[in-house]
Amino acid sequence: MNEADVMKLRITFRDNFHTTGRIHGSTIDVLRDKDGRPYIPGSHTKGVVRTEAERIWFSAKGLEPCNITDMKEGFRCPNEEKCPICGMFGYPNQRDTEYREGVLRFYDARMAKGEVSPLRTHVSMNREKESGVDGGLYSEKIMEAGSVFEGFIVIRRPLKPEEEGLLKGAVASAGWYGLGKDRSRGLGGAEMELLPSSIDELVESMGVRK
Repeated sequence: MNEADVMKLRITFRDNFHTTGRIHGSTIDVLRDKDGRPYIPGSHTKGVVRTEAERIWFSAKGLEPCNITDMKEGFRCPNEEKCPICGMFGYPNQRDTEYREGVLRFYDARMAKGEVSPLRTHVSMNREKESGVDGGLYSEKIMEAGSVFEGFIVIRRPLKPEEEGLLKGAVASAGWYGLGKDRSRGLGGAEMELLPSSIDELVESMGVRK
């Protein structure tokens, strides 16, 4: 991969998919950008891919993953010189700053193809009593299976062979983990793939002329 390379991240959903957007009374819409187009935040796809990259790398090395969510302020990653994960995805809670960006920058993925379903009505459940909650009726919109979203990943320096293989493997398997909310109910399963792209295509997708 060349310096400042750009890859397109294509996400094709095998299952219905939902992200929590604006709430109107008891109706939950999908997440939309300022133009009303459904999208998936780049921070979300990055988190899913990072989780999968950690699982792959640490499993292969026979090590326990770093618990980055419980790192205290000022903590420095003990594996910084050995593990490629933080270098690729970012260093949280560093001594010099709260967060240091990694090599990979994920951009929002917007719907390229698909339909938003009509309202679907559900009942909020009390898990302890295993019964519905009084007044817990709500409706939500979802994106139908077969919907396609496309985002971009900017790679800020050439990846080492180990990093490139890890990124490709993590993206390929991350969709099976699922994206969005209610994955425990079978939503969000997808196929994710990396495709060649360019700065020009990224700029065009953002509605900005270079």
